[in-house]
Amino acid sequence: GHCGNPPSCTQHCVKPLSCKHSCKKQCGTPCTTKCEELVSAGSMKGCSHGAQIPCFLSQKMEGNEVMPCHQKCGKTQACGHICQGTCSACSSIGLHAPCNEPCMRKLVCGHPCLGVCGAFCPPCKQKCPLSCPHGPCKTKCGEECRPCKEKCSWKCDHKKCTKKCGSKCNKIPCEEQCVKLLECRHKCGAFCGDLCFCVICSNITPGPSMVRLECKCIVSLDQVKNMNLTEFVSIFQCPICSQTIGYNP
Repeated sequence: GHCGNPPSCTQHCVKPLSCKHSCKKQCGTPCTTKCEELVSAGSMKGCSHGAQIPCFLSQKMEGNEVMPCHQKCGKTQACGHICQGTCSACSSIGLHAPCNEPCMRKLVCGHPCLGVCGAFCPPCKQKCPLSCPHGPCKTKCGEECRPCKEKCSWKCDHKKCTKKCGSKCNKIPCEEQCVKLLECRHKCGAFCGDLCFCVICSNITPGPSMVRLECKCIVSLDQVKNMNLTEFVSIFQCPICSQTIGYNP
């Protein structure tokens, strides 16, 4: 610079402030009165992030006052998803933010929920999985099925139902053994009027009251009864493969 007008210093000021931190302003200019050095702001109960704030703000805090932590909570919720709420919000009320991940819980109908995880599951809008021998149900899954008006086709050589298909059958299960000869040249292992199956080809242990479901699994009536005794309300599912059974004679 010119004589008598020395150039300004470009270095940072190193003078200590009243808080003991160094001044961060340019040397030669008045020292700051607001120290920007980050210091711990204390931690709320349940917070592991250790929130930090500028030193001058910490000097205005009183007693056990702590600053809110704006970091993501990051804890695993009961649903299995990671909480996306802020740490201080979850810590202060003791509850996590509602989960906005896809729900995918299995509904009563067997379809996955397409709503968000933290909300009530909406009615299912997919096709109803139920059917009868006259065709599939044509309503949406969350709507009431329209009873079929055709004659019930459940019959065997010994007994038959005389009601409409959509009504409760008045045919009791036939206890006669099916006499059909299957394509495998073995005798049918089912009761008369039930879906045929071969005990030998299916490689199952013969037992009392075995039935074949529409998913082709062969189960005992005890397994069917146990599935119906569960505390969960749902359409009947195969005890072996868990497929929803839309219709079974």
